[in-house]
Amino acid sequence: MWAHLGALLTITAGSIFCGLGGFLGWIVPLSIRSNARHKHDPYVRHHATQALNFGVAQAVVATLGVLLYFGSAITFAAADGSGSSDAPPGLAVPLVTIMVIMAAYAVSGLVCAIIGTVKANKCEPWSYPRLIAWPLSKG
Repeated sequence: MWAHLGALLTITAGSIFCGLGGFLGWIVPLSIRSNARHKHDPYVRHHATQALNFGVAQAVVATLGVLLYFGSAITFAAADGSGSSDAPPGLAVPLVTIMVIMAAYAVSGLVCAIIGTVKANKCEPWSYPRLIAWPLSKG
């Protein structure tokens, strides 16, 4: 439960306060998974691995989102060529599209992290959907 909750709180609170939460959500699950005390507990390792995969996927998607956002902003600003200080009218479409996609991914990831936390608290197995947490690390 603490692995899911740690990833969830790191991503949400870190994103609200300093903006780095999406990049750091893998740290708590990795520390729980790597703890020698949990080395022989398959239940804890399963949930910590699932939360670790969630945190890594969130970090990769956050990085891609930032790169796409600034890349499209630079591309469309350079293509404007008008020389005025106002933003070009076509700039808003790709930027808003990237923001909506990133927001939808973040909300669906948070919902799945809450489900994972509840399932772990009830001692039930849980695996994230492959779109939200890529199975990079196995058990």
